[in-house]
Amino acid sequence: DGKLLRTKSISGNSIDGFLEDYVTIIDALLMMYEVQFDDTYLFKAEKLTNYTIKHFDTSEGIMFHFTSILDAPLAVRKIETSDNVISSSNSIMARCLYKLGFLLSNQRYVTRAKKMVDSMMDYISKIRAPHFYSNWCSAFIEQRCNQGELLMIGEEVITINKELQSQFYLNLIIAGNKGLSNLEIFEGKKTNGKTDLYHCENGFCNMPTENYHLIEENLNKH
Repeated sequence: DGKLLRTKSISGNSIDGFLEDYVTIIDALLMMYEVQFDDTYLFKAEKLTNYTIKHFDTSEGIMFHFTSILDAPLAVRKIETSDNVISSSNSIMARCLYKLGFLLSNQRYVTRAKKMVDSMMDYISKIRAPHFYSNWCSAFIEQRCNQGELLMIGEEVITINKELQSQFYLNLIIAGNKGLSNLEIFEGKKTNGKTDLYHCENGFCNMPTENYHLIEENLNKH
């Protein structure tokens, strides 16, 4: 059902996963998708995300508790937001929701991610200490100043992706389809046997091109 265990012993005693366990695995699954373009990683991330929303949600429906509703009751259920040596579980969740929301065409995820970031940016601007909230600031830039999305369809998507990954493109969301994907973002987009590239912004795509260097020029202009 999507439940994770933080520890499990031979005796059978176990500790349920905390929010940070769920979000870091979701984040890793998204990274794996961006390398292999295997939709299975997205569906596994979706399963974990839905479990997290169901079991770690707050009454306000913006941030997430650190512990699950299945854990033993605490006097106060912690909500982690400060980015220290390790980014806070909520800031990682916000970034995962935003990216996964686009890849799965799930506007509910995207809207939740924006609410999370907006609520934190108001707070960060008042205390003027962005260095304690670096991943939140990255999430803000990701949502407001990104380079859009790049959709690739065709047999050469892995080869082209290796070239892309060797460059630095600020908050570019990449999706690839070797011809087997049924993701909604690829609906109506076909290839004539070669590899077509679509540079999009907020889901609205330009005309496809087979010229990777043209896409590269457009990305460098952002």
